[in-house]
Amino acid sequence: MPDDNDIKINQKVNYTLPQEHYVAPQDNTKVVINFKLPPVKQKNADFNKALQKALNIKQEQLKPLKENKPDTSDQLATAVRKAVPEVSDKFISQIEDMAKKLKCDPLDVAALLFKESRFDPSQSHGSFRGIGQMNRNSLKAAIKYIEKHPQEAEGIDPDMTIEEFVKLSREEQMPYVKNYTLAMKNTYLGKDTKITGADLYALFYTPAYAKKDTLTSADSPSADVRKMYRNNRWLDKVDDNNNYRKDGKITKRDLQFTLDSIKTEVFKIPEHIVKSKVHIDQKG
Repeated sequence: MPDDNDIKINQKVNYTLPQEHYVAPQDNTKVVINFKLPPVKQKNADFNKALQKALNIKQEQLKPLKENKPDTSDQLATAVRKAVPEVSDKFISQIEDMAKKLKCDPLDVAALLFKESRFDPSQSHGSFRGIGQMNRNSLKAAIKYIEKHPQEAEGIDPDMTIEEFVKLSREEQMPYVKNYTLAMKNTYLGKDTKITGADLYALFYTPAYAKKDTLTSADSPSADVRKMYRNNRWLDKVDDNNNYRKDGKITKRDLQFTLDSIKTEVFKIPEHIVKSKVHIDQKG
């Protein structure tokens, strides 16, 4: 809202309505109105009254009830159940809780878990197991996390083994996946950092490089990094200009592209909404 001292008679104003004043569109775009302020005192002007008069609408029209807004939980559940219809309400809540603690978009969490395991708790690839593709080391990190964060001990068995872990349901595996990801985020990105989907994916893929834009490359001087690129070269999908082609490196753009593809192709979220959310998240 402009400062009272900035309001001048007949001044043209572009005013972005605060989101609580309207039902948010599905694509999360902001509502911007252009109008001339009516004659009001330059000092101590009541901007809301001037706005209402300029728009010639009643206050109840300007500010619909908040309960008319789409429920975030319902949106997430609808998207996730496009992929696996039988997922439980508890699993949806666990995704939301994990996203809240990580400070990221729940749809990015859901897309990553689907990418890793198709939400199948029995999924195995080499030494990696379960819904979040944990191995012995990541399982140990998840359990160790509760030493300094006892509030995250619910659902964690200190004696859990990877062999027993893979037998758990997706809901029973989620506390371990959440704790591991929180541990990696706190170590490599910072506890209070708001993260994008690409940041989240990097915590699973190469946590030690999570702050970098380029994570691995085919011509890296490090043999280990070159091997990581070769083992995951299918992730190399877009170049620095977001053109769909391999460029010999795996970057944050590649990781975000992979998650966004799941949102549009599997969760059936319209592409313009996905792009809008990514733009807002990256600016935020």
